[in-house]
Amino acid sequence: MSLPTPHAPPSGSASLPIAIPRAQDPIRRGLILALWEAAVVGAMFAALEYWLVALLDVRLGASDKQIGTLASIPVIGMCLLGPIMGLIIRAMGGNKSGAVIASLGQVACLVGLSVLLLLPRTPVVCALGLGLGIGINVMGVVGGPAWLSWMGDLIPRRMRARYQARRMRLLHITKLAFVALFAGIMHWWPAPTSHLGLMAVFAIAAVARIASTALLIMQHQPVRAPVATEAPLHLIGSQLSGLVGFVRTLHRTELGRWTLVWALLHFGMMVAGPYFQVYMLADEGVGLGLADRSVLFSILLSVSTVARIAALPLVGPMVDRMGPAAGLRIGVIGIALIPIGWAAFGANLPVVFFIEVISGLCWSFADCAVGALLFGCAGDPRQRTRLIGYHQFVVGPFIALGTWLGGVLVEDLLPHWTAAVAWFDGSPYRALFIISLILRLPAVVLAMVYLPRPHLPEHRVSGVWRAVPFAQPTYLMARGMMNYFRRDDD
Repeated sequence: MSLPTPHAPPSGSASLPIAIPRAQDPIRRGLILALWEAAVVGAMFAALEYWLVALLDVRLGASDKQIGTLASIPVIGMCLLGPIMGLIIRAMGGNKSGAVIASLGQVACLVGLSVLLLLPRTPVVCALGLGLGIGINVMGVVGGPAWLSWMGDLIPRRMRARYQARRMRLLHITKLAFVALFAGIMHWWPAPTSHLGLMAVFAIAAVARIASTALLIMQHQPVRAPVATEAPLHLIGSQLSGLVGFVRTLHRTELGRWTLVWALLHFGMMVAGPYFQVYMLADEGVGLGLADRSVLFSILLSVSTVARIAALPLVGPMVDRMGPAAGLRIGVIGIALIPIGWAAFGANLPVVFFIEVISGLCWSFADCAVGALLFGCAGDPRQRTRLIGYHQFVVGPFIALGTWLGGVLVEDLLPHWTAAVAWFDGSPYRALFIISLILRLPAVVLAMVYLPRPHLPEHRVSGVWRAVPFAQPTYLMARGMMNYFRRDDD
């Protein structure tokens, strides 16, 4: 999910890009398989991120509000399931089983979307398509926490951000490869004139998810000592009591603070997030008119991914050194400012390409930081799963509210208002981007106030660099800026 969805060093061997102790053979093998799984599953993310909106909008005739439900309904499920996520995953057989079952559910939904394109365009078919798209995200609501908790036991603490960076980089590289393949398919069978292109795209995505599921089954799961069973009602009461305590101490715990920052950022982001692609596909004047220009549409969506691929090898070690909260702080500030570029220069494609490069850099910090924070939020896997569920419970309402607000604004309120304001050129989407920018600013304020950082000892330039003109003041200025993001709030 963008939901979000849609979310990382010297080599220990030629086959593994991260140094992992050879003595831990099952863990080492599990981490290698997780890297391969990230590469394979890129096809599914390419199909969903690039072509699901086109399938629903162009082929099935879904409205902007209906497309917004792709994000809002799954997060309602996230809110309802979050408090008892640990019990649900335990009932599914544990973290590994939960991740595998959710993956198989996504396979079924992808096959359904491909087959659905054979049916004539009717309101019922549109509703079925929305249901299958929502189903993929709902499966992610369950499978995501299960996978994160599972990997938290496998990934050594000292390399969590680096591993997340390397995994995300492989995911993005293969995703781009499939994006290129899918762009060629869609160029041959454009969405406005043929259903064959989209049908092939989602069939390939289903096959890739099947291969991904097979790799999940092969991965190692650490064996834990058995825990005494308790009555289900007692477990539910304990989970709900823990949720109340988590919410009441949001402003005092590290996990609670960054959860609150992440929730506020997603509220502002989701006001406009589901509608960026709609803006690209809309007719020129209102949007960019890329519905029948699949290659340019794919390239524009890929710029941010290319920037992430280039940045992640550097960002992962930086986040490990700075700490995940510092990386999150940098990412939040950059992500919050992205909409102003789309609003001011949305019709200027070269400028939009540059904006997407900046977006990719900022999201690379956020990807690594959030992954490392969730991997290490608790030592015990059951407690980790529970805390991830609590985190989803808090973030979910903000995502749902932001998505609903964006749909109301872009369909009901902004079209009349933007028609009277010359700067927006009659495009409600450009006005929506400005509103999204304003609503992201509280997350920036809280990120600067709430995310504490330990100080690093200061170092001076030494060796041959001392002879380089202005090296010392430049180095000290950079260290000062770094410590500003890392500062303690005490």
